[in-house]
Amino acid sequence: MKKYLTILSLFVLTSCHHMMSQNVNVNPSVSFQETKLKTNNGAKVTVFDKRLNSFVIGKRWYLLGGSITTYQNLKDVIASKVMSGLKKNGLKAGEDWVIEVKLNSLTYRTEMGAFTIDSVAECQMSATVKDKKGVSKYSDNYQAQVRNTHIIAPFASTNEEYINEAIAKTIGKLLEDEG
Repeated sequence: MKKYLTILSLFVLTSCHHMMSQNVNVNPSVSFQETKLKTNNGAKVTVFDKRLNSFVIGKRWYLLGGSITTYQNLKDVIASKVMSGLKKNGLKAGEDWVIEVKLNSLTYRTEMGAFTIDSVAECQMSATVKDKKGVSKYSDNYQAQVRNTHIIAPFASTNEEYINEAIAKTIGKLLEDEG
């Protein structure tokens, strides 16, 4: 009986952290297959956050846990990462093209299984390329999901890692698009 109480106590102690709110530092490490563009044109990146609440990302534990939020300006973070990637692909900063990126969704949730917990981070963006005159030349959607299974609720650092990975994968898909 003592053994079971010890195990139960350990489980409760390691799982209670999910009730506290968490502020996430968004700094995705974007990796993508570089495609050197053969152009002397420059581009400007503009990001719009289309989410209903630009601070809340999700919950740490099903419906009852603390909120996962960020107080960073995600528009600036995403614009910086996209522009950095475009520069790696050979595009310079300029006004020849405007790339409008919309952050449509960024969520984190947990799903309960019989003996496990799945953590799911999802990101969805769309991008439209416009010429100097504002005429749309290309548009597409990009999304990524990071799903992992755990025996106990993941810690804050793990949640942050998954959220950053979902954002990074989404931006990577955008940068690899040769359209």
